[in-house]
Amino acid sequence: MALLFGLIRSMRVFHLQQQRREFVRRPTGDFHGKTVGILGLGGNGITIAKALRPMAGRIIGTDLFDETLREFRKAQPDSAIGCIDEIHPPWATDEVLARSEVIVVALPLTPDTSGYLDSDRLRKAKPGAWIVNVGRGQLVNHDALVESLQSGQLAGAALDVTEPEPLPVSSPLWEMDNVIISPHVGAQSSRRVPSTVNLVIANLGRWRQGQPLLNLVDKQLGFPRPEHRLAEEDIRSFVESAPI
Repeated sequence: MALLFGLIRSMRVFHLQQQRREFVRRPTGDFHGKTVGILGLGGNGITIAKALRPMAGRIIGTDLFDETLREFRKAQPDSAIGCIDEIHPPWATDEVLARSEVIVVALPLTPDTSGYLDSDRLRKAKPGAWIVNVGRGQLVNHDALVESLQSGQLAGAALDVTEPEPLPVSSPLWEMDNVIISPHVGAQSSRRVPSTVNLVIANLGRWRQGQPLLNLVDKQLGFPRPEHRLAEEDIRSFVESAPI
């Protein structure tokens, strides 16, 4: 949220003004009512969708398990997945890009997604769209991103991850006023360690009792299938019952 709204409200520009002690009113973007396209509706993507729902006009997304997620949404319309208006398969990515004014990249990094957003695909994005990458840097081709920003195809980019990482000092992205870069800190939280410890403890107990493990990762896919992802109430319980 910090990256997205900082980007749209031109906070990098105003921060530079602050350093120069300048008080100059400049135009900013406006998120309200925008169509948001989320690539990757895993735990991160769905949580982002829920957070943006009160202000977004429409939320659309893609996922490898689109059919399963649509069934979940139908069965549980009041759940977090219920806030997503449209769920499409990965082959509809170009359509989602063409319709989205805000693009959130939350895909896992796999052999199929490495370099996923290349020059051809970014040229299909809606002109003037903002892009936020909170997945992995390798998902977005660096040179293609620079080209899209320089040409004006993209209005701006907010990157918590880059390729390579750390980003070389020679990268043009550092100097762009419409780019915000953070050093891969999106997952940092005071609750991260306690909730992670609780998940390990819970899974250890389940393993000893021969029960299915929570948040089980499919080793072939590299991430959990929808039916194995932690439910929202499970995550909250891990945080609230932290043993340390």
